[in-house]
Amino acid sequence: MKNNYFKLFALITLFSANYTFSQSEEAQRWLVDDPAWYASVKGESTGNTVRIDITCSGESAAEIKKEAIKSAIFLLIFKGFEPGPNGEPSIEKLTSDPGLYSAKKAEFDAYLNDPLQGPSLAQAKINPSFPPSELKIEKKKLQKATYTVEISLENLRVDLEGKKLITVSNQSSTGYVPNVVILPSDAWMKHKDHKFHSTKDNQGQTKDLYDYNNALDHPDMKKALTEIKAKFEKNFKIISYKDKVAEISKEVAKNNALSVSKQQSELDIYAKVLAADIWIKIDIDNKKVDGGQTNQKFVSIEAYNPFTGNNAFTGRQIEKQSTGDNDWEITKNSIREACDEIKPKFTDFFKKREAEGIEGRITCSISESAGDINFGTNFPFKGKEIPLSKLIESSIKKLSQKTKDNVDRMNPDGDQTPTYLQYKDCYIPPFIEEDEIDLEADENAPAKKVLSSNNFGKVGQKVINDLKSKFGIIATYQLKGLGNVEIVITGKQ
Repeated sequence: MKNNYFKLFALITLFSANYTFSQSEEAQRWLVDDPAWYASVKGESTGNTVRIDITCSGESAAEIKKEAIKSAIFLLIFKGFEPGPNGEPSIEKLTSDPGLYSAKKAEFDAYLNDPLQGPSLAQAKINPSFPPSELKIEKKKLQKATYTVEISLENLRVDLEGKKLITVSNQSSTGYVPNVVILPSDAWMKHKDHKFHSTKDNQGQTKDLYDYNNALDHPDMKKALTEIKAKFEKNFKIISYKDKVAEISKEVAKNNALSVSKQQSELDIYAKVLAADIWIKIDIDNKKVDGGQTNQKFVSIEAYNPFTGNNAFTGRQIEKQSTGDNDWEITKNSIREACDEIKPKFTDFFKKREAEGIEGRITCSISESAGDINFGTNFPFKGKEIPLSKLIESSIKKLSQKTKDNVDRMNPDGDQTPTYLQYKDCYIPPFIEEDEIDLEADENAPAKKVLSSNNFGKVGQKVINDLKSKFGIIATYQLKGLGNVEIVITGKQ
């Protein structure tokens, strides 16, 4: 029986600064010092399969091997690895929940110790570069060895998700599966060698134009996007930009026919037509070193929020070196590594979005055809005279996502006038139930409810329906992207 110096893992007190354990307080009862313990990522990891060298001590080779596998799995779940000084890849931990081990200690202990659970996903072999040796502690002779533990990070993630030990990256309490679109990054589009970006002047403001249609046909980018799709299609519904090209062109033509003041940006049009919950963007860059003999390769993935028009989060930049004969292999492994590195950030993003809602803006205006109606005009409601502005606010709040304290979030943006209202920090539920259209259903059969992604256009339509059915007010709306809607009052019945 291994004594208490060597239960697993170890070296928490002697652990280097790069391996400060966020879970150490929760795990301290079973993480006990082993002066021989050390962990590092092997540089030849492929992006899908990671190889980790674990050095530890024990009374037998079998015991050391078992502890090495348990250590490697624990590190991958709760700690991860920073990039190494010699090009060793970074590995993002599979969970960012600091209290998860404590909350599920029994389940995780079983997962790490049961050979039919976590250990069944790993292989471990003695690293011949570090021959086994003896270690003497308190007059007790032990064996010390370094094992290379090999694990498919994707298989480990899927297994943990299936056992509900970690949260899946598209986690939703309703079962809704988010839509994502995968595109090249802005930097890649703007690169001088690619020429898929241009600008135009719109009333003194420079607008960016991105030629995604042709960029997606670039040979290197096609291969890169295929790798990313393979990494994310299990958790998300992938929206194809190519499938939406005709619809985008139609919307661009309609937009160009509007007055300049009413026109949307092309990014807003893309967001509206694609209707994705988030955009995944990849950046790949090369720099020649060693007199042009070696490619210094930089790969990173970022997420773009089409509702706010801002970057949602960015993964760590993966840096590797390649030569001409292995350039794609290195690129592919870098892409896989970048995908694994950023996946936990999707978990955090969708968890927060489900709790807080989708952020956006709502504008209300009065058309010239509305006559003498303005936002100060009173309308009868339950025996009282209520200004139109308050009726609109009430309708919007009914459709909004409340805080955990049941507080509405909807703040005035700038000066509010009798003919123009602006609201920012509006939050709406990320998905809603809608009636499914079934042409084969019986005439009197109740409509089947299906989950659908929400957007501010749907909010605008519901506000319009409210105003018409309850007060006879006629209105239209214009959706700008997914996260900005303008409701226009046009008259009264």
